[in-house]
Amino acid sequence: MSRMMDLYLKDPSIYSIFIVSFVFLFSLARGIPSKVIEKIIDRRKIRSKKALELIESGMLTEEANSFLREYVEKSSFLMCYGISADAEMRDALIRYRKKHQDDIDWHDLRRAYPRIRLRDGNINVKIGRFDQFAMLFINFAALFFFVSSIFLFVISFFEGVPLYISIPALFLQIIGSAFLSSGSWEYDSARKVSSAVSSCRGHVL
Repeated sequence: MSRMMDLYLKDPSIYSIFIVSFVFLFSLARGIPSKVIEKIIDRRKIRSKKALELIESGMLTEEANSFLREYVEKSSFLMCYGISADAEMRDALIRYRKKHQDDIDWHDLRRAYPRIRLRDGNINVKIGRFDQFAMLFINFAALFFFVSSIFLFVISFFEGVPLYISIPALFLQIIGSAFLSSGSWEYDSARKVSSAVSSCRGHVL
């Protein structure tokens, strides 16, 4: 520990690089970068437009039109709400949102969607015990990085480390802890959706 402290006092950027690297890898593990998502959405818009043109042309069979209509509706729902769901799930999500529009927003449903299941056509949320431990670890790690960044900044100040080095290092460390804490958003939204479901029916997995 003392060796790490000595290294930090000599060059605070070492600790900052570690934090930024960790956050970068964590962000990659959580999903696809936003620019790639935007390109996928643009492609879906083009495909949806072509599908609508084929439907309106009247050249296809009813079965083919039904398939294309489902594709257009699914793509439109994804572009509007960021959720890729089949017709039954879309209907359930829309009903749920209308019923709980004062408490639950679409961003909550989007974050919680990996944990959402259908039961008898209604929304249910799956939250396991391991999820609770994982979120506790993420929150603890984020808090640890935040507190340690303040602690190391104070030490570097009294040790005479130039502010043009210590302040950017502090900023990067705080940003890193904020990104790390965002890993609990899915769980928090899932609990929020689960609580609303439980208050209505008590059917929580």
